[in-house]
Amino acid sequence: MKDRTMVVLYGTGGVLDITKKSASTIWRWERDGLFPQRHQIGPRSVAWYSDEVDRWLQNPAEFNSTIRPA
Repeated sequence: MKDRTMVVLYGTGGVLDITKKSASTIWRWERDGLFPQRHQIGPRSVAWYSDEVDRWLQNPAEFNSTIRPA
């Protein structure tokens, strides 16, 4: 994982608003490596790192969650 000096997190609602996709679509894309993976931030809370979601937004067709930028 790269060093994150300023961590910005998107919650589920934020990701759904930004992407205009359903929760089941996001889950399926995560499973298939087509969308950034969520991170557990509490017992019942998940979030996505904004830099990962922003990278996906720049080019969704080329996103691969197994490739991390340098």
